[in-house]
Amino acid sequence: MDMTFVMLFYILTSIVPANKDQFKVTAANPENKTETIILNFTRSSNEWRVVPSNQKDEDMFFYFKGKTAYIKPSASAAYEKVDLLEKTQIVPNHKKWSKVTEVAFKEKESDPRSESLVFLVVNKGKNKRIVKIDKTNHPELTEKEAPTMHLSWK
Repeated sequence: MDMTFVMLFYILTSIVPANKDQFKVTAANPENKTETIILNFTRSSNEWRVVPSNQKDEDMFFYFKGKTAYIKPSASAAYEKVDLLEKTQIVPNHKKWSKVTEVAFKEKESDPRSESLVFLVVNKGKNKRIVKIDKTNHPELTEKEAPTMHLSWK
């Protein structure tokens, strides 16, 4: 599992209000820019189920327990522990996630002056946000590695 998507899933589930059990994310297909991929997120008990629109049979499940992510790539697989969030410091620019416009991920063990991976969150109206990587610190990241995601919920 790409660590960028673990960070994105953390941001997305933090932005969506706690009383919401469904939301969707749309993004351009990295292989084919004219095609759009829709990821439908549904919460059941404590885990999130992700169903991509282009591959409906490839469900993925994940949940966060503290700063540890548990990801199950398919319904028949076992959960994999991803402790990336334990090794990084998550710094949103606002105390309330509903008002966040920038989220920085910094390595805990690194030099304090080192550059962090920054995600920008743009408010596009009620219940709509755009999440993308700030490329000023990391211009080498491509759209395939970190696509711009349009988040919406009801």
